[in-house]
Amino acid sequence: MMSENSPQSPPVSVPSSGVTGVEEYIRMITSGSVDECREAAHKLVGAGPAAIHDLLVTLVFGPDDARQAAAWALGKVGRADAVLPLCDALHDPSERVRVTAARSLGRIGDEQARSALKQAVEQDQSLAVRRAAVEALARLRTQGSSGQG
Repeated sequence: MMSENSPQSPPVSVPSSGVTGVEEYIRMITSGSVDECREAAHKLVGAGPAAIHDLLVTLVFGPDDARQAAAWALGKVGRADAVLPLCDALHDPSERVRVTAARSLGRIGDEQARSALKQAVEQDQSLAVRRAAVEALARLRTQGSSGQG
């Protein structure tokens, strides 16, 4: 559903409380069509920190497409508090969620993800997940050597 190269939406205007808009986008992610799910994920990226809690809940409890969209959005927001839940998502029953979680961990670039990504490379049955984890580990090495992350 979400691709690595999905265009990034401009920041979205979230109502002053921040809750109503985020809740509506979470509803779209969890119960909307694939297109609505994709649009909502982009909007939640624009909402930034206001959306983190709801994205983390969706990552654990949402349907497959919603969990994948939440993993993608968390990677785009790029906050360190998403690293451990994304590491847990490397064990999700859905291959697409695991691939997206690995890519998001590489994008965030936090060293806390290294052991979980190594475990995915060594133990995941899916070639796609193993490849995504190898790419994420390479990003961690690159970011570490360039002083980022």
